[in-house]
Amino acid sequence: MTNFSIENKRILIIGASSGIGMELTNECYKNGAKLILTSRNCNALKTQLPKSIQNEALFIDLDVTNNNQISDLCKTIEILTVLFTPRDLLNFFLSNLLMKTI
Repeated sequence: MTNFSIENKRILIIGASSGIGMELTNECYKNGAKLILTSRNCNALKTQLPKSIQNEALFIDLDVTNNNQISDLCKTIEILTVLFTPRDLLNFFLSNLLMKTI
């Protein structure tokens, strides 16, 4: 069986501010991942995280119901391609969304 490691892998977590998203954030960080975290309110998200994550993660305000913000996220990822080689840019994408219809 092959060991699987996320150490030094860049992971984008959509919906990192509570519940499963928060747990994913903490576990991925503990296992050495480099995090890109999104939340509707990143300032509130930061206050819930340990200083070590606050200092190392990239935070992006994102309301997934806002098409402009989704477009901005795509542009941000495109800009990051200038800073990182494609294989270092984004290794995993974890979407922690609950969409409900009323």
